[in-house]
Amino acid sequence: MINLFDLEIPVHIEFTLYRFDSIDSQIISVVKRDCTNFSVEENENHFTVMASDFIGAIQKSSRLRKEVERWSGAVIGESNVNSIYFILDIYNRLENLEWVSFKVSDSKDFSRLVKYNDRDIVNFQFTIIEGYFDLSRVFSRPELDQFNRKCIDLGIMENKYLGRNSYFYMLTESLLDILGMLGADGCMAAEELIEAIDDKLEQDNPILLIKTDYTSY
Repeated sequence: MINLFDLEIPVHIEFTLYRFDSIDSQIISVVKRDCTNFSVEENENHFTVMASDFIGAIQKSSRLRKEVERWSGAVIGESNVNSIYFILDIYNRLENLEWVSFKVSDSKDFSRLVKYNDRDIVNFQFTIIEGYFDLSRVFSRPELDQFNRKCIDLGIMENKYLGRNSYFYMLTESLLDILGMLGADGCMAAEELIEAIDDKLEQDNPILLIKTDYTSY
């Protein structure tokens, strides 16, 4: 369950597309043409679009649609794939993905090939920007109460039943700190959750919308 839970966390990711890559340039063009850019950055080479619109724009292009058909369900080598393969794979695996941001790079000297065990493989890097973490799916009622009390002690949650909100935002590193405190207090579920969380969440340190639950205490 934890592995699936990890995949459900990201709701907003970001990656880089290269203007001088033939497939990337087509993706950039159709997204600029067919999607609304919600980016708040003052940079014409930064885009934030709805994930469903992003995929829809790709599907509208006959050439990109052929790339979709080419890679969908294909058995492929590790050094001959392009952005379409990775974008489809990411979109299909991250079932709560709502937003996609990308930066357009004008670099002509780029490569997605990396060495792994003396082999060249294609690596498509993305960063998790925002996520959704439903603690009620992995913690029991007593464990949620422990988490809530710790958040109250730290001033994150109100110590008032009627003023308390079961949803709030925090950085991943802050959540891991709280889980570490609970583990030190003897909460085994918190320690197990820390061990189960993918390292990428800790590395990217996205903002998380935390869902908990509470009783009147």
